Amino acid sequence: GDPVAEEVIKQLNPKNAFSLAVYYEEGKPRIDTYNKMVEHILQSVRNGNLTVGAFYGHPGVFAYPSHKSIQSARQEG
Repeated sequence: GDPVAEEVIKQLNPKNAFSLAVYYEEGKPRIDTYNKMVEHILQSVRNGNLTVGAFYGHPGVFAYPSHKSIQSARQEG
């Protein structure tokens, strides 16, 4: 993760900010990592929380966790 961005986000929401970077593990397939991120995001939404995801890079390119989270949340209603 980006430590500067993480600190800014934690300052905005010190009680609930959470870094999805904890799901990265050396040697672990990225799709498994991304699916864990998606599940974390969806669980927050299912719990009724206002949920925001912040990802590095372009939001529409190589952003599987964000796209999949939105798609799944819409399917769940």
